[in-house]
Amino acid sequence: MKYKSQGKQLTFGAFRSSLDNLPKSNRWVRMGDEFPWDEIERYYNSRLNNRYMGAGNKPARMVVGALIVKHKMNLSDEETILTIQGILICSTCWA
Repeated sequence: MKYKSQGKQLTFGAFRSSLDNLPKSNRWVRMGDEFPWDEIERYYNSRLNNRYMGAGNKPARMVVGALIVKHKMNLSDEETILTIQGILICSTCWA
């Protein structure tokens, strides 16, 4: 099963989640607003071969976003997960 957004993808700044408290000037928010997420999602889904079997995929924005964090910060896989978790936890503290 392929993940497909419902309608138009929200901008990162408009996405309502635990990241609401991140300022629009945040480097990750600014970077996220620059990507053509609809095109990335179409390409990402076209490369998957799980139409009839296998687990569904994660949203392209989640996967690509994690890869961007990993490579921009030169992190291992484990460090990437811990960093993203830390960003999410801290965003709730910034309220």
